[in-house]
Amino acid sequence: MRRKEGTVRKDVRSSRPATTWTPSVPDTGAYFTALIESVGKDENYKREYTVRNTEYKGSSYNLPEQSVGNIPGELKEFNDLKVGDVVFVNYNFENPNELGFWYDAKIEGIRKTTKTVICNIKKTEGCRATHLEIY
Repeated sequence: MRRKEGTVRKDVRSSRPATTWTPSVPDTGAYFTALIESVGKDENYKREYTVRNTEYKGSSYNLPEQSVGNIPGELKEFNDLKVGDVVFVNYNFENPNELGFWYDAKIEGIRKTTKTVICNIKKTEGCRATHLEIY
């Protein structure tokens, strides 16, 4: 379930413009909120999404269909997490004790006494996620 750079997560539960997750900084692999403004076709007749970042003011940009996925909808309970699960976590590579960006992560270990999830994020092993809003 690896996502490519430029990935968007779309919310298909609503009739309003879909809120999505998309990276705004190239090569970060992190997700940010955005809106899907329209859906069209590219020059090869493949579906393409026009999105606008909502966290950082900027222009709209186009992403291919394979870069679009659903927003995680279910908050995971700490006791339900298992080694090997792929989850969506908030992590700060520069200062792991502070909030950072949203990433896909594979759980490598769980420390119940400290409520810490040890995971692999962007091919980096041993990331200790302590902010437990995990999807």
